[in-house]
Formats: sequence, structure tokens, C-alpha cells
Amino acid sequence: MVQIIPAIIAKDFEDLKNKVEAVKGVVGLVQLDVMDGVFVPNKTFGEPAAVEKISSMDWEIHLMVGENLSAIKSWSKITNVKRIIFHWESAKNEKKLEECVNSAKQAGKEVGLALNPGTNLAVLDKWLPKIDLVLLMAVNPGTAGQEFMGEVIPKIKTLRREWIGGKIEVDGGVNSATAKKIIEAGADFLAVGSFIFDSPQPKEQIKTLKSTNH
Repeated sequence: MVQIIPAIIAKDFEDLKNKVEAVKGVVGLVQLDVMDGVFVPNKTFGEPAAVEKISSMDWEIHLMVGENLSAIKSWSKITNVKRIIFHWESAKNEKKLEECVNSAKQAGKEVGLALNPGTNLAVLDKWLPKIDLVLLMAVNPGTAGQEFMGEVIPKIKTLRREWIGGKIEVDGGVNSATAKKIIEAGADFLAVGSFIFDSPQPKEQIKTLKSTNH
């Protein structure tokens, strides 16, 4: 069964709280997009202390930042953060990437590596045994509401064949039409932003996506 993960871009603490409230009861885990204006042009509200206050929900943190290690160390202190995802493209070099993976692991967190649409799966070869999840972006990171890039579908299928038992998440442009293709290709998790939060009935949107599982 594929898991639907609402992806939250928050302007401030109030916005964060309202969005969690909008999906409470139909999901147990949400994603927070953390952008610092360095790795991607946009900046978002992303305070570890704020997430800690909303302890009714488990979290995965999707870091789109220029400096991963310090961010991972801050987020690793938060009990209800279960998984930390950062971008292969922002890791600078293999030594830094290794430090990031180890830092999150030592804190008892699941580790995810995100790949931009244009990045080849081959970069993952040595990392797959060391991580828990791969997040394949189906849009270029940093802006909500973009159109799904169909070229991610063959990537999901290839990764599924090569990484049996690994967790695959897809983020960007997920809606009721694209979800079916993503699930059929072999994804385990769908991170969904605009389709859920641009609707007056976010919970109904999640139920619609869950029904594409069957």
C-alpha cells in the first residue's frame, strides 16, 4: 500500500499549524519542505522548535538548503522527526555526503537522498546500501504547483528493479491523474503539496489519492 505524505510549505508557524490541522486524522506523517534561499531561490519557514511543538504528527524533513550538515544536526534533535531527506546535488562532495548520512543515522533517523529530475540514477550506486529512501523529484525543486515531468516514470521503474526492498518516494506534480502512473512504476510514498493544500477539502483529496492504490 502506497503511503500519501502531505508536503507542507509554510510561511510561518500559524500556517504550519493550520496545514497540519487540515490533514490530521487521515495521515500520521507529513513532510516539511525547508528552503534557505541558497540551494533553491525560495525561503520557507522551517524551525525545528516549531515542529517539536506539533507533536501530534510524525515528520519527514525535506532539506533544500546549501549547508546540509548543520541542518541535519538541528533536525536530528527533534523526537517526532522520523526521516531526514537531503539533496545529492547540494552535498558538494562524497566526504560531506558521507558525514551527512552518518550524522542522521547516528541520531536514529531514517535517511533519504533526493535527486533532481536531471540527475542520473548512477550517482546513487554506492549510497543505496547506506540509506533508507530515495526521493525522486518530478519537478525542479523550490516552487509549488509545477507540472509533473513524465521522464521520472522510467527512473522509478529502473530504481525499483535495481533496489528491491528499498523505499522510493516521488515528489512534485502529484495529483489523481499522475499518482496512478507513479504507483504502477513502483513508488512506495507520494509527497503531495498543491493537490492537497490548494483544495478547500484537503482530507477528501488525500482519500482520492489513497483510492488510486486499489
